[in-house]
Amino acid sequence: MPQRFVRAFLATGALFALVVACYFAFPKLFFFRAWEFFTLFVHEGYADRSQAFRESGDSARNYLFQRHVSDNRVSVNALGDRSACYEERPQARPRVLVVGDSQLYGMGTSDEGTLPAQLCRLFGAAIYNSAGRSGLEILRHPDYRFDAVLFTRTERAMVNRDCDDSFEKFVREGDAPRSRDSFLLPEGGARRSVAAQAQAGLKHLSGVVTSRARALLLGRWFAPEAHLDITAPHRVARADAIARNVDCARRIENYFRQRGLAVGFLVFPAHQTIYPAELGLRPDAATLGFIDELSRAWAKAGVRSFNSKQCLQAAAARGTVYHPHDTHLNALGYQALAECLRDSRLAPLFRRVAAAPAARR
Repeated sequence: MPQRFVRAFLATGALFALVVACYFAFPKLFFFRAWEFFTLFVHEGYADRSQAFRESGDSARNYLFQRHVSDNRVSVNALGDRSACYEERPQARPRVLVVGDSQLYGMGTSDEGTLPAQLCRLFGAAIYNSAGRSGLEILRHPDYRFDAVLFTRTERAMVNRDCDDSFEKFVREGDAPRSRDSFLLPEGGARRSVAAQAQAGLKHLSGVVTSRARALLLGRWFAPEAHLDITAPHRVARADAIARNVDCARRIENYFRQRGLAVGFLVFPAHQTIYPAELGLRPDAATLGFIDELSRAWAKAGVRSFNSKQCLQAAAARGTVYHPHDTHLNALGYQALAECLRDSRLAPLFRRVAAAPAARR
């Protein structure tokens, strides 16, 4: 018995050592998403800023083997923000900052398919995608200037909170600029130590191995072909959800108008809003109609936006606009939103200078 135990212990140790060696030799194999890899390697100065990456859906991670994977090119600039076209046309007008979360970043979508990239093709504007690392902080950069800001946010986040949760923090910290170097990704000796990097890598690896072992033990072998969105369901639970978002948009508009910037808002409809039947869901009327009601309330309040739900429902009749196993849109979905934006009240943000130069940040 002791000998069998020792042999099993040694075999387990050898297997774990092999997995660790594979991780440090081929780290991409242990990441579902480029963003996760970028956070641990690229943002810490241990990998190039442009990566070819095979990505799979975040809703299928409970399964051992994934479906609906895609091979993408994911690139960031020297600040760690996903590439758009600000750097290509820094003197173009207008200069538009687009802020948001993972939907704006374009999880699971290649560089050319993200919403900012689609907007770059439709408008002669310098567009900056600040969803990756900088957020509103890019407004404190001494060299970057903007004429307009487009706030984007996922429907689920707006239902549960409001139109932006970084704005209040930005206001509290004031207008003090930051140094150029404070925005840059680390390079060479500026990056974190090898020991710290290894520790962070082992922590990530432990989580991956644990999740894969759980899927194996539970018999969750192959992800189904059908739509999956099991990681982020939402429901309108507060009667003041619309009022909170109208108030939020007004506060943001007033703040930036005083600083010479035009403002607009875009909601990313949830997977469950566009494909409830395919997901086997029956959302209540308030939840399913949230974007419709919010769009009407924003229009009544004079807030720049458009009904993104109607836009994607029309596009879904022509093709799938969501990664089937994901909480994020695909390139067709982003293209549809960009084309609807071109014909909406948001279009002037990308076509004109928002304010006189003296009034801009």
